[in-house]
Amino acid sequence: MKNKGRVVIVVEPVEGLASTGLVSARFPSLGNNLLDSQVLGRNTGAYVQEALELAFPIGTPPEQRLVMNLTAYIDESGTHDASEVIAVAGFLSDTSKWVNFSVQWESALDDFGLSGGFHMADFANRVPPYDVWTEEERRQRLSRLLNIIKNNALVSFGVSFQKKAFDLLFSDRAKAICGGPYGLAAMNCYMDVGRKLHDLNWDGRVAYVLESGAKGAGQMSRVFLSNLNRPEQSEGLHLLSLRFERKREFLPLQAADILAYELYKQLPKTLKLDSRAPRYPLKFLAEIPHSWGFLDGYELQKFSSILSIRSAMEDAGELNSL
Repeated sequence: MKNKGRVVIVVEPVEGLASTGLVSARFPSLGNNLLDSQVLGRNTGAYVQEALELAFPIGTPPEQRLVMNLTAYIDESGTHDASEVIAVAGFLSDTSKWVNFSVQWESALDDFGLSGGFHMADFANRVPPYDVWTEEERRQRLSRLLNIIKNNALVSFGVSFQKKAFDLLFSDRAKAICGGPYGLAAMNCYMDVGRKLHDLNWDGRVAYVLESGAKGAGQMSRVFLSNLNRPEQSEGLHLLSLRFERKREFLPLQAADILAYELYKQLPKTLKLDSRAPRYPLKFLAEIPHSWGFLDGYELQKFSSILSIRSAMEDAGELNSL
């Protein structure tokens, strides 16, 4: 049975020292997290009290003030023009685990001499500074990072599909409604997380964090806000907020980068276009509870048909335009 108390997320990303602000501005004065409050000279207890006062209506009984701290970090892969695949993926966890993750990840980066953070595509392609790593260093260091993810992420999610199939099957109107290929991918991720929370009987909402400057940021923001502003959709998808932060400061984004890259590399194999076995990092990350979607032409056609029906209903005045 679900706890009937009001469940609100009041703590957002773990690593940043300065907030760029929430897209949905649900809690505009919070800005930072528990670690940030110490950096900024704020008393942690006072910070939590302020957060609770903002999160709960006046008069809410203490027994109904159940706080669940859930944050999802999302990244994308396949954004270069020559890419035939789009992948969007990420991890969901609570504040305490993200704190542990960030401490362990930062320690690993220091040991590796990576002042700019870890970038999976550069690592895989032996771009500097990874070009001087020996094979043994590559195995050990990647394994260390993957274990940090496994030990701290509660759930992983992601989706990938072919760009050409999307362009072929979706009309211009359907593309506009879903926000484009990244909007479609993000919507699938929001749906997957919402279903997973429902399956786990968690009645909270999720703060989403994406990399600032991401190519698909505008599309993913549009889809998020269109659902956030519709109460039934917002509740069903467990949406709280969306914000954009720098990957070097918000370290879980680097973990999402690894998963997005691996799903990007896996799609040709899933579609039987590549006979090679799945890559080791993806097989390792599959040990975390996950919901990964690989949209083939049939699945994309279903989405396209649904959006075509919606566009017809909008034209008939039966639905408001998104």
